[in-house]
Amino acid sequence: MTEHHDDIEIDRNLKILCESRNTSEFDLTNFENHFGRKMMSSNESKAFASLMEREELIRVFGDFCALEKFGLEVFNSGGWLKYLSDKEKQDKAQELKIRERENLELDLAKSNLEANKLNKKIAKKNAKNEKFNRISTILNIIIGILNIGLLIWQILKAE
Repeated sequence: MTEHHDDIEIDRNLKILCESRNTSEFDLTNFENHFGRKMMSSNESKAFASLMEREELIRVFGDFCALEKFGLEVFNSGGWLKYLSDKEKQDKAQELKIRERENLELDLAKSNLEANKLNKKIAKKNAKNEKFNRISTILNIIIGILNIGLLIWQILKAE
């Protein structure tokens, strides 16, 4: 994972906020910039706070913010950078599962096509065997009739 300056700042400032005495009314100017200095400019601190708010880590009200439940969970589980790293790993694992599933579905589809080809061959052979069986049945009937005819002829001849 490549760490972006914003992510490093979010991680640092989430820690500052969570370790502060008042997480429900934190002054935005207490946030630190990428140089590690307090953000004295209201515009700079509000812009940064809105970035953290978009990530649902804090809720901003005027020049103050409050830590959100998600922000506390992220901090307690190792911080913003760890959260992003874990999320990236989960996304990759999920992507891998999806790819594996797609490959299995593709293999299944290929297998089904092969099975369909075999079923067609078997159906053709069955049709051929059925035709052969009909011919055999007809020949057996003819032979049976001839046998009956010969039997009758032998009986008549013997009398």
